[in-house]
Amino acid sequence: MNVELLKKVCFLFGPTGREALFVEYLKKELSDAGFEVSIDNLGNLKGFRGKEPYELFVTNTDQRSWVVEHKDAEGVMHLKTLPSGPVQEGGWALDEKGNRYLVSPSCDGKEQRAEPLFAGDISAGTFLVRAPEFFETDNSIYASALSDRLASAILLELASKSGEIKKPVAFLFYTGKHLGYMGLTSSMAGMSVSNTFVLEAMPSPSQNSEGSVLLPVRTQRSIPSSNTREYVSDLAAKEKVVVRNTINLEHSSASDILARAGLECAVLGIPLERYAQGVEKVRKTDYDALLKLVWRLVK
Repeated sequence: MNVELLKKVCFLFGPTGREALFVEYLKKELSDAGFEVSIDNLGNLKGFRGKEPYELFVTNTDQRSWVVEHKDAEGVMHLKTLPSGPVQEGGWALDEKGNRYLVSPSCDGKEQRAEPLFAGDISAGTFLVRAPEFFETDNSIYASALSDRLASAILLELASKSGEIKKPVAFLFYTGKHLGYMGLTSSMAGMSVSNTFVLEAMPSPSQNSEGSVLLPVRTQRSIPSSNTREYVSDLAAKEKVVVRNTINLEHSSASDILARAGLECAVLGIPLERYAQGVEKVRKTDYDALLKLVWRLVK
């Protein structure tokens, strides 16, 4: 695995609604690798190599974040979390300029507030993300934004060896995962694909699945065909990659949105564990297993 590449993509600012900086980075990297790149009005990026139908790989560009809703008479900044739902844990946060904030819950625990640790006026609509963290051990990577960025790192590693890719391939980096997968299906309109694979980190105890790829046989709304499962499993066996069938009914997936639109896909998952204040963990062997399988799918 390319640890430095993974670290870089985890550190790039790209909250929901402000993904442009990350998208521009992806555009440059894919263009330099010989991909034809297009970006639609919503900011969804597609990279193509070869002629359709494509082996399509799908992941998101945005990361979990907060946005400043208003500042009260006492100067306290009140935040809204993206995605909406339970209040996220507090901790250190950064805005697009790199200014640092301390995010903490209100006394009743129903909302979060931000305290800027610098002089200057903060306006409503300012987006904040968790201050990036990244460290590795012999076996694992611990970082913020892993669940939103590791699939991008895998696809960029694949793109860096584009001269060795044999099959027609397309990458879709969609925006708005944390706003109900906004624009995901529209970005696929008119594409001719052989197979669609959604790359996702999946909250799952990793100690029982080291060095393997998770292949959900059922998500909330999606069921991959038996032919697709057999196809993936056969190729994985040739690379000596362990594929573990699982069921994902607790967490939403881009595959659910595609299924509602009548588009078949399969999820290729990597086990991920979550810790306090947004720190996430993946095992290096699991990352390498997914990278090896994705590589086999385009050979």
